[in-house]
Parts: sequence; structure tokens; C-alpha cells
Amino acid sequence: MGRKRLSRYETNNSYFYPERSPAQQGDLLKNLPFANTLSLIASRGVRPFYEGEICRDIVVAVSSVKDNSGLLNMEDLRGYEIRERAPV
Repeated sequence: MGRKRLSRYETNNSYFYPERSPAQQGDLLKNLPFANTLSLIASRGVRPFYEGEICRDIVVAVSSVKDNSGLLNMEDLRGYEIRERAPV
């Protein structure tokens, strides 16, 4: 994956290109928003993901991408049901 693809979105660009140069082998990359998401799920269960603030953030992110937005609303996530399937 080249820089052009990775830097297409500012969140990717700032994560993979800290200080405007590529992360190097051995660099420690911290993804605090993802860590906060996992902490929220750990402390409050899956509800924030399917109905709360994480759900809202996902819907906003999906619909706000200028050149590749999607159609998703909170009802889509709220109504989602997990189906366990045997591995292929």
C-alpha cells in the first residue's frame, strides 16, 4: 500500500506518517481513539457499539467521507444480529 492510498484520509495520514514522514520499523504507534473504543466496550459491553456513542461515530464516519461515503444509519447497527457460523 503506497503513501497515496494511506494518506487519502487524514486519520490514516497522521497515524502512519507521524511528523509527516513514514513510521519506521521499531516506532511505537499509539492509536488512542481505538484504545478508548475498546475500553468503552470493556467497561460497558456492546451497547455503545450497537446503540450509543460508538454507533453514532461509525454512522458519521461512513456518511461523511467525501469521495466514498456510504449509507448507514443507527438503526442498521441497532438491528444487526450476530450469526455464528462454522469456519470455512
